[in-house]
Amino acid sequence: MKLKKLEVNSFAGIGPSSPVIIDFGSSKFVKATGDNSVGKTSLLNALLVACGHLSKDNKDFVNLESGKIDINFEFVGKDRGNYSVRVTKSKFLLTYEGEEVKEPITKMKELLGVPGVSPMEIKFKPLKDIVKWLSNYSGKSAEEFEGQMKKLKDGIKVSVTARADANRSYKGLKEYLSSEPMYEKWEASEKKYTKKTDIKDLSAKLDEAGKKSGKLIQAETKLKQLTERDASLQGQIINLQKEQAEVQKAITGGKKFVADNAGAKKEYDAIRDQYDNAAQEVAAYNKWQDIKAKKKEMDEFETLSQKADAKEKELLEKVKELQTELLPDIKGVELVLSDEMENGKVIREEGFYVGKVNSAQASETEWSKVVFSIMKKNKNKILVLDNLQSLGTDGMDIINSLIKDGCYVVAAEMHRGQQELEIEYA
Repeated sequence: MKLKKLEVNSFAGIGPSSPVIIDFGSSKFVKATGDNSVGKTSLLNALLVACGHLSKDNKDFVNLESGKIDINFEFVGKDRGNYSVRVTKSKFLLTYEGEEVKEPITKMKELLGVPGVSPMEIKFKPLKDIVKWLSNYSGKSAEEFEGQMKKLKDGIKVSVTARADANRSYKGLKEYLSSEPMYEKWEASEKKYTKKTDIKDLSAKLDEAGKKSGKLIQAETKLKQLTERDASLQGQIINLQKEQAEVQKAITGGKKFVADNAGAKKEYDAIRDQYDNAAQEVAAYNKWQDIKAKKKEMDEFETLSQKADAKEKELLEKVKELQTELLPDIKGVELVLSDEMENGKVIREEGFYVGKVNSAQASETEWSKVVFSIMKKNKNKILVLDNLQSLGTDGMDIINSLIKDGCYVVAAEMHRGQQELEIEYA
């Protein structure tokens, strides 16, 4: 691609009485010099309009003297064919070898790419405008990129919120359980409280044991009475043999009953002890179930936190992948697309970062170097610069390297006291 000529007859501060013509055959580095209000910025904007980068419909672009916009631009494409651009208030016309080309703005962007602009024009812009500038170099439109980035950022916010909520719940439950002896002695509690005490069943067993114990006591009392009676009847054996035989028979039966039910009282005492402690055991069992439930809930929140963290990392990785479509591989350059938080505080604001500082904080020299490096990586074909005199040595070195790579540079340079616009070919 080769630029041939730019002719500005009417545009903003440039009128038909003093048109400006740039012959790019003389040099790829053209400087427009002069004091304020001589038309330097008008010339730069006219070139950007001719390249399809700025809209001709801005009312400030109409020359007040003529009431018109009149720009002619000529260049040779990669196919070595001749292209001509004609811009007026009413039309933007692109012709190829004399034939009109459809969708001229789209075609111009395809032919000339994205014109590079002054670093200072974007240095203090908000992040969304810097992203739009970068997206011009990618295959996506600014709207497509913003849509994808918004979706990812919204997903990250959801993941961060979910993780924070899960962590709060996890920490609360962990703090609660840490004061519970049952939780600390998990294995012992799990073994002890495997089954809940059945008070109804235990009550029935207590009643049955009570009956047995009562019968045993009655039998013991009766046996005692019979034994005493036997002792009193020893003196009346002859007369009372029959009664004695009956008593002895009763004693034999009583002894057998007592022998058969010797454990009833002990069983009653054991069950009574269980019954007396049943309420406490049930409460302990219920508390253990509550602790187990809270541990399960705590584990679930920990899992949710881990999943949210993993989702956030996945989305951040996708953000990085999306960034690579915008940012060339330049050391120390990074896009931070949303505020970075730590313990509820912003540790780094969103922005375009050069090393440890954002675009607004970077020095003019450092920022210009980064912007020109991005243009060089993207092989800009046209560079339009304002305030050329503000660039440092590094910036000028990169500009010269861009020119060597085939880039055309049109720059404005302040010359105090020079009342007319002059074109210099460097």
